[in-house]
Amino acid sequence: MSKGESGFIVNAWRQMIGSLYSMSIHHVVLFFVRGGEGDARFSEMYVLMHVCLSIVCLPLLTHLRIPSYVETIVLFYAAYRIFETVLANINIFLSPNPNLTSIRRSIILLFHNYIELLFWFACIYLLRHGWFEYVAGSASATPLNKSVISSLYFSVVTMTTLGYGDIWPIKDLGRIIVSIQTLIGLFMGITILARFIAMLPQVSTKDPEEQNEITKYQKGFARLVAEECEKKREKHKQGQDKPKC
Repeated sequence: MSKGESGFIVNAWRQMIGSLYSMSIHHVVLFFVRGGEGDARFSEMYVLMHVCLSIVCLPLLTHLRIPSYVETIVLFYAAYRIFETVLANINIFLSPNPNLTSIRRSIILLFHNYIELLFWFACIYLLRHGWFEYVAGSASATPLNKSVISSLYFSVVTMTTLGYGDIWPIKDLGRIIVSIQTLIGLFMGITILARFIAMLPQVSTKDPEEQNEITKYQKGFARLVAEECEKKREKHKQGQDKPKC
């Protein structure tokens, strides 16, 4: 798709997101190992490794006495993985040719990303538990740094936008992180749903009237595509553009 067809804003975001993603650990490793070519197996192992890492980190941070510098490393790496995961999915969304290996595979990987982010956000809430308050006497009044379930529970209700109101941020940074997770939850939820819908078989009908309407629509769409292709061929003949039909 040319710049004129995509529009300035689409191309600007595509270039910005693509440039940021090209500096990610995943992309850099692929560049040196595979010469920039995609490797489905490596990507799957990369995702699975980080899902396991996020799950393991949460109970370790809860039950072990971790040095402050290790907590800082975990905090920054959790933030990085959240950023990298969202960046990768936006990059796929903006790509004119995403070239997905399989829609079913992409849904499963996206679900793994969703689970990973739940645990990374839970780690952040655990490490920054002082940013939050609790309803006195409620079942969830256990401080986020004292229970794996409490921090994970708050992450889940935030990511799914349930928001029961028994735990809430009292610091501006806490409010910012909760807002970011809510937006990410909405984006990833919609993305999973969209890819799932893309897998569904095409709906057919036996009603003659509905069949005629579908046929008219398909013919009209085919005519519009043919006219657009003809315009592109004319531009190519004049040296203005390359045909992509």
